[in-house]
Amino acid sequence: MTRPTPSLCALALSLSVSLALGGCASGDEWACQLADETPDAAAQLGCAEDFAQLASEPVDTSIPGARSVKTIVDLVDGGSLTFQDSVAYPTHYDYASTFLGLSPLPFVGSLAEFNQTEYTSPTRRFLLGAVTHYEGPDVYVYEIAPYDAADAAMVETAWDAITANGWFGEELLFHPTSDAIAAVAAQLPERIGVITTDELYEGIDYQPLNLAESYGLVRFITADELEDDAATFRDIVVLDHVPNDISVVMGIITSEFQTPLSHVNVLSANRGTPNMALRDAYDDPDLRALDGEWVRLEVGSSDYAITAMTREAADAWWDANRPDEVQMPGADLTVTALTDIEEAVDLKSGGMREAIQAGTRAFGGKAAHYSVLARPRRAAGGLPGELQPGLLGGAGAHFGPAVRPR
Repeated sequence: MTRPTPSLCALALSLSVSLALGGCASGDEWACQLADETPDAAAQLGCAEDFAQLASEPVDTSIPGARSVKTIVDLVDGGSLTFQDSVAYPTHYDYASTFLGLSPLPFVGSLAEFNQTEYTSPTRRFLLGAVTHYEGPDVYVYEIAPYDAADAAMVETAWDAITANGWFGEELLFHPTSDAIAAVAAQLPERIGVITTDELYEGIDYQPLNLAESYGLVRFITADELEDDAATFRDIVVLDHVPNDISVVMGIITSEFQTPLSHVNVLSANRGTPNMALRDAYDDPDLRALDGEWVRLEVGSSDYAITAMTREAADAWWDANRPDEVQMPGADLTVTALTDIEEAVDLKSGGMREAIQAGTRAFGGKAAHYSVLARPRRAAGGLPGELQPGLLGGAGAHFGPAVRPR
């Protein structure tokens, strides 16, 4: 085990930063390093309790039961290592800009400069990452951001520093968080164990995708049936596999695991509705017992809860949480003439946003936006395949009787 570098100790004193610099043991003689009061950071983690004291939920909670402690290796400060309080300082920049940018160390610039340099530059000052514990498979792993451009040498340097100063030692695995990071992992020496996301999922039955709460009616539907048997907006659907698309529902439970950027999860995030995966959910007896029942579903980062409710309770929740009614501007049926496409939007009457809105009410959205796009290209003489002269916009008044609500 390596002792915390003198420069880090001196820096802690000069900044009056609360940094745990517990005594160093040798060999396997590890002991907890942190006192009852959580420090801003620690130079070592001597036990699982130390880790838990500094840990927070990771940014990506799609693998449940995960807790992370962010790490910073400062190459300018002799490779000193910091395990930061990841609750008080949820991002690397929060901690680095507070404690690692004062004399005698170099100044830490703006957030934009930090993000542009410290995740991409081959001559960066900091090696940024996190130690994460996954409860299901019960493993500790080192991770870097999916978009980090660190090479294998940087990952190895950080891993060496962390394993030398953590009780888990070389049992710490490296978890690639993207295809690009997986390519880097393939270049690591054999002494650094690698665990894939699929391997992490093997020990997990529950996957939270969008953390939220709702009340709805449980319905079991196959993904193929969604095309013909459309679910209603009050349903919480249990699906045999992940569909390509889904209408508005109160919640989604799939039997297959999803990717965080799957279309249904993006929809759920935009709608604010719970979305989760549960291995073999479609045949789960506890869920089957709730088929056709009104329930409250809460998707949490480590567990979920689904509880039977009365229809009255579900209606009361809906009345309290229903979205505001969308106000649609009425069509402008006063314009009746066929109009040159460039004249469908009058840019001389005010700002472009207001002009497009007025044109949309009279000619429709496509014609209004087409009108604005056509103008500069026409003025430039046009190019092959671009918008051509002579297009006309049809006024909505001609179609009004056909589309007006009855």
